Amino acid sequence: MVERQFDKLKFIIDYAAENGCVILSAGDLTDSPRSWYLLPKLSDMIRAAGVRWYAVFGQHDTYNYSEKHRSATNLGVLSSSGLIEILGSNPAIVSEYALYGCSWAGSIPKPVDNNHVNVLCVHAPVSMKPLFWDHDYLDAAQFIEKHNDYKLILCGDIHRGFFYQSEDGRVIVNTGPVCRTDADEYMLRHQPCLYHIHTDPLLNLLCKKVIIPHETSEKVITRGHIEKAKHRELLLKDFINMINEGTVDDVNFLNNIRDQYKNLPGPLSDLVEHYIGNATQE
Repeated sequence: MVERQFDKLKFIIDYAAENGCVILSAGDLTDSPRSWYLLPKLSDMIRAAGVRWYAVFGQHDTYNYSEKHRSATNLGVLSSSGLIEILGSNPAIVSEYALYGCSWAGSIPKPVDNNHVNVLCVHAPVSMKPLFWDHDYLDAAQFIEKHNDYKLILCGDIHRGFFYQSEDGRVIVNTGPVCRTDADEYMLRHQPCLYHIHTDPLLNLLCKKVIIPHETSEKVITRGHIEKAKHRELLLKDFINMINEGTVDDVNFLNNIRDQYKNLPGPLSDLVEHYIGNATQE
């Protein structure tokens, strides 16, 4: 699976190099923030292509969900080495574009001027529709209307692709995940892609969806993925039933996790308790 992931990443990097593009990614570069074994090859690929890469931090790029640990992560190391630039409130100017960023749990920056095509790269739960009952999300159409100083908004966080263009030509987009790891209906039909976005002489956005070469879902989604998805669904149903039936005395997420996992074997129980303790402290 790792080789297939790198094949898709190489396609993205090569496409950017061949078309004179910069790369924008809206967080969660890797599934785990400290997948150190991925760094040498990832660094070599970016350095060899010579592409400019801009990004923001997502939850999966942030160790223990703490901003203070971001430098000691995959994305933090790539940033320190100059291979990827982290976007923020001070724009990176690339030709006619001003690139701004908002990492996970950050604040949306206000563009400093309108002399450029303002682009926002944001890691936030933006979606075209709710993905499940009581989903607390940010509506994509409302989001781009609220932040109308931006002509283009690239979203991360929710692993569902969408493309929306307002009547005045502004665009908000989520490419969806490059790697398919779950066995839900969306992942079974999802095609990993990138968007090649540039402007015409009047600075109107021109957007082209490019499908990344990939294996069919039948070859990628294994029986293990399907069983894992079914197990998660059963746990969720059991938890909801406990609440509906009034068998949960304290509707506190962390306490209920403790109750669910207190009977695990010692090392696993200790690991869960470690992460719960960190979450409680923060």
